Amino acid sequence: MVWGTKQASDQRVQDFIDSVQLKASKLAPPMTDSHVIYAIINGLLPHIRKQVVSHDIQSIGDLRRYAILAESSHSDEPLDG
Repeated sequence: MVWGTKQASDQRVQDFIDSVQLKASKLAPPMTDSHVIYAIINGLLPHIRKQVVSHDIQSIGDLRRYAILAESSHSDEPLDG
């Protein structure tokens, strides 16, 4: 099921997006890009989703770019302690 797909905490954004796109492409009829975008955003880890939704996403390419940026900025943050 595409809508219920969630990004695992150890899963890279790139791999998660590819996984959702693959599942969506196997549906008949296939999902529209808009629906795929919403399914991906819905399944992103909360800290990544929070950053992604602050942008004007017009395409899956936009979503991929902002999600990768959010993922990389999160991995650069210092650990508490």
